[in-house]
Amino acid sequence: MLKVKMHKAGNGDCVSIETLSEFVLIDGGTAQSFDGWKEQIIGHVSKIDSVIVTHIDNDHINGVIKLLTHPNCPSVDSIFFNGAEQLFGHISTEDIDARTDVKLQALSEESSEVGDKDPIGYSEGTSLSYVIFDKGYTCNDVVDGEALYREKCAQFEIGSLKFNVIGPDLSALLELKKIWKEKLEERNIRPKILSKSYYDAFEQFTSTIQEKSPDNYQISSTEK
Repeated sequence: MLKVKMHKAGNGDCVSIETLSEFVLIDGGTAQSFDGWKEQIIGHVSKIDSVIVTHIDNDHINGVIKLLTHPNCPSVDSIFFNGAEQLFGHISTEDIDARTDVKLQALSEESSEVGDKDPIGYSEGTSLSYVIFDKGYTCNDVVDGEALYREKCAQFEIGSLKFNVIGPDLSALLELKKIWKEKLEERNIRPKILSKSYYDAFEQFTSTIQEKSPDNYQISSTEK
């Protein structure tokens, strides 16, 4: 038995794949759409084998955050998501120094003014990283918690299901990290720890890169 269901997700995507032994959720649509599809999972699915988050657009990620923070969310075995933590390292619970924090917030605000910030879930990407961290979910376990890209993992399995990784590729991720490092050096920002401000600034800055060349700089695990 293989059942693929397209849930109503506003302008975004929310797809569940169910077999006799697996249940996989791909994206979660908008926050508003969550109320429309949550009853098809909460109370009806005992375990979610994996949640796959393709990218941080609001209409893909917000429903996932609502699900994972719901008090009756089923157990989740693993998550696939390329966020700042997967690219740069684990979130720190230490306090960042005030001067660096101010610089990162200024960079974040500047990036948000470059283009239309509504479609991109900058803070939501950071929020999802914190939810994954706080709840102890396994993320990108097929690559030991690091960023998932085509050359490193062209295909992965979730039970009997096989998924092909279309993108990103390594060159795009390396270029993205290079551009981000140059931006930090330009602003004389040398953070010693990875904080929420660091994550927010990076994800907001990423949107400006996506607008210039959206096909090359996605930090998605399943989209070009």
